[in-house]
Amino acid sequence: MRKILLTLLALSLLSGCSVTALTMKATKPLIQSTFIAVMDEPDLTIAKSAIESDLKLLDGVLEERPNDRELLTLSAMGFFAYSYAYVEEDSAARAVILYDRSKGYAVRGLITFGFDTTVLGRSVEEIEKELSKLPKGADPFVFWYALSSAMKIMQTLDKTASLADLPRAEAMMRRVRNRDFNVFLWRSAIILRGIAGI
Repeated sequence: MRKILLTLLALSLLSGCSVTALTMKATKPLIQSTFIAVMDEPDLTIAKSAIESDLKLLDGVLEERPNDRELLTLSAMGFFAYSYAYVEEDSAARAVILYDRSKGYAVRGLITFGFDTTVLGRSVEEIEKELSKLPKGADPFVFWYALSSAMKIMQTLDKTASLADLPRAEAMMRRVRNRDFNVFLWRSAIILRGIAGI
């Protein structure tokens, strides 16, 4: 399947915009299906290899569709899940880098809803005010940003700057909880359990 996707992407780069649009339209459902297949994979070695390939493929597709919310959600979730399931135990430093990548995709998703990202470095009150302007559709990005922030903090508890981010991450998690986001949390827990093999 990856060979087909890469061939489609290569053709789209060599051809006109209409072919690119068709390729992107065909590629997105395949990527989503691939992520589901990875979550169901019982062999953790195969799952690890697959998710690595999928994340790079997502990077490439996002070059063509940088504001696609579904792809940004998959990227935020994918980098979080990969770091959590396969990297944390071996390298806290690398896990932090991957959590930051997850946060980056979440931020890009929030921007598509008009979120002012400058508040992320400000007070909790300012963050909550900006979060209150977001529609419910932005909640997956709030969730992955908050979860990646929390896991990054767990990996860097010895750093004061990291601890200072905790109230901001908590504010974002409160937003998710207050918006009755239980279905998404439940689905995410299942996905993460599948990836981690627990």
